[in-house]
Amino acid sequence: MTINWPTGTPLPDIDHDAPEWLERRQSCIGASEIAGMMGLGKYGSPASVYLGKVGKVERIDNEAMELGRAMEGFILGHVHARMRDAHGKRLCGFEYWETTYTHDDEPRMTATPDGGLEWCNYKKATIEIKFTTARNADAEWTALQAFVAGDEAALPKHTAVEQYYIQIQAQMEVLGVDDGYLCVCIGERAGLKLVLGMDVTEDEVRIIHIKRDRELGAMMVKSVGAFWSRYVEAGVCPATTDEDLEALRRAYPEAKAGSSIVRPDLSGAVKKWNHAKVKVKQEKKRQDAFEARIRAEIGDAETVDIGNGRTMTAKTTTRKTGKTFRTLRIVEPKRGKG
Repeated sequence: MTINWPTGTPLPDIDHDAPEWLERRQSCIGASEIAGMMGLGKYGSPASVYLGKVGKVERIDNEAMELGRAMEGFILGHVHARMRDAHGKRLCGFEYWETTYTHDDEPRMTATPDGGLEWCNYKKATIEIKFTTARNADAEWTALQAFVAGDEAALPKHTAVEQYYIQIQAQMEVLGVDDGYLCVCIGERAGLKLVLGMDVTEDEVRIIHIKRDRELGAMMVKSVGAFWSRYVEAGVCPATTDEDLEALRRAYPEAKAGSSIVRPDLSGAVKKWNHAKVKVKQEKKRQDAFEARIRAEIGDAETVDIGNGRTMTAKTTTRKTGKTFRTLRIVEPKRGKG
């Protein structure tokens, strides 16, 4: 069955490889980008979102994102089965889809949820799917569950789960529903089990019920409008940090031959940049001098006891090209519990 959402206007489906898809992304701010726009979450920043909207940088795609998309169907199927077993006939509809919807009052705010469900009392909920192999995933998702349960201090700042929480809140705001389900498969082993049709535990695939925060939703709508007028339409890049450097390098890879501008207001920033650059160079020379002394003393030893329970390792690593190298690392002593 087709779920009719209380609010939100569906946009025509477009192939992600089509030029029209990129044009659409540049004309709006999606739910997954709102955390970055607000300076929250782990991925993106106000500056990187701005650069994407003015066409200076294209969306980055990588192996982890491709793997996540490949796993969506398996995770959604598992979530559907679990929800059906838990709620029986009360669950009237469950959809898998990737339709983009615009906010009724702020068309530049959009959401593309992975799925949705409808209860027999006509209440609806959006579904967002995630797959992660990050080492700290278990701790982060456990913290999110504690936050949802009422521990307001539990949500770790500038993390993936903060990003996803804001994303699903944006989806609920666009679609006008009070419930969302953030579903995550944690770990390569759990992912393989899903692909093979094996059973997984509730810790391996977590279904987290998120209630809508209307105050946060209203703030996001207001922020999207302000961001668009203040930065995108004005052609002004928001404040930048060190994390924006790579995006800016991609945005302006080449100089325009013969171009010149006058910016005396940048004198202070240029002076500080040059000072930091000289200082880094000096520190690198000191680091190299100490490393040369250490390598001369340890020779081909793989580990070195440097006292107080501390160890230095100099293990051999082989690159894919076949070239070998040794990296110096310090191993601190393990502290007992208590």
